[in-house]
Amino acid sequence: MSDEAQEPEEDLVPRKGCWFFVLPILAAVAVVLAYVVILALGIIGRPAEGPRVRMAFTGCDEAQAIVRERAEAMGLGDPVLEDTPAGFALTATMPADPPAAREIPDTLAATGHFEIHAGQTPDGERLADGTGVSAAVLRLDFTATPRTGVELKPEATQRIQAFADAHPDDPISFWLDGVKVGDRKVDPKEALDRLDLVPNTGHRDESIRRAAAWSMELEHGPLPCALTVQSEPAPK
Repeated sequence: MSDEAQEPEEDLVPRKGCWFFVLPILAAVAVVLAYVVILALGIIGRPAEGPRVRMAFTGCDEAQAIVRERAEAMGLGDPVLEDTPAGFALTATMPADPPAAREIPDTLAATGHFEIHAGQTPDGERLADGTGVSAAVLRLDFTATPRTGVELKPEATQRIQAFADAHPDDPISFWLDGVKVGDRKVDPKEALDRLDLVPNTGHRDESIRRAAAWSMELEHGPLPCALTVQSEPAPK
């Protein structure tokens, strides 16, 4: 038998093939970075460096506090509220992103009346409404698809769970200001204290703004009355 030391065996996997195992890690990092960027755009928006706008709201004075909360959560610059004969007005500096700035008045004025119904129509049994929402936030899934994550209070969850126990695999639908914003089938074995509202606009930026608006309405609403709003450049 030869006393010569044996040469170490070659690696079973060629070094060039290692990139195959690294690619999933890089993809995951890319998704995380996209998540951070898109989440920042949806929640914070671009800096409030756009035009200063005066938004006049017609409606009850009680809605003023919620409009203020929404404006502060949006990060509008130097918001100033004033009473008017028809209601109140908000003057603030808008984001530098024109599409986002155009949508802000309507988001501030949206009633934000949320309901969960059995079945696919608003005629089905009402299982919960906005009073059953404990939190709402813009989030993204692993594919960076924007959605509004809604967390429900225990009493709302119990009513939905009772429906799921009695009607397994039947759908429930979600309605915001009379417009259907999503649905899902219920499974008694699944947790029903959280749900997702996914905008299907066909455009990522628009979907981000829509999901952010829904989360704003659900987190800081509903308004105690309907509002109308008219915007104009703020007087200098």
